[in-house]
Amino acid sequence: MAVNKRLSPQRAPKPKLQPQQGSTPVRLVALLCNPPTSRPTEQTTTWKNLTVLAGLFGIADIEIVNLVSQATKSTDLLFPFVGTVDCEALAAQTKVAVTDALVVAAWGTDSPPGWPCGDWRKLVAAAMSGAEAAGQKRLVHIGPKTRHPSRWRQFTSPVHNRFFGASFGARLQEAIQWSSPAELVAGY
Repeated sequence: MAVNKRLSPQRAPKPKLQPQQGSTPVRLVALLCNPPTSRPTEQTTTWKNLTVLAGLFGIADIEIVNLVSQATKSTDLLFPFVGTVDCEALAAQTKVAVTDALVVAAWGTDSPPGWPCGDWRKLVAAAMSGAEAAGQKRLVHIGPKTRHPSRWRQFTSPVHNRFFGASFGARLQEAIQWSSPAELVAGY
């Protein structure tokens, strides 16, 4: 059993980037479920947490690609859109967006409520097909699943004794994991 050590943010080791084709990414692309309706993206907890992650890698430019383009207040409201997403278009959009970027798989730990797992897996597979076509071999995610950024603070909270960094950024750094696109598809 691995034991997490308590590290100060100043002494915490930086995660090592896995450059694609010898280049260092200059932007972070987050693959999320769908956009919010409540406020501009830059004011959301999701954006703020992505900014912290990007900072850990020395990246300032952040982009978001959503598997489902329909904005909703909750993923519970996505059920009417089952089967309406063009998987080929999603793969093409993902390929263009993730080229030469650090990619964060963060669409959530499960399929949206009421969404058949097989249909959700098709969307994840389409996005991962686009990522592979762009040369992405390993994608970042927080914890063992593709946890949504709005849940990162809760997941890394010291209350749960999973991570022991002195700040959110330090705990987030401890939670970073890498997976291939195929491993992410297999998770559904």
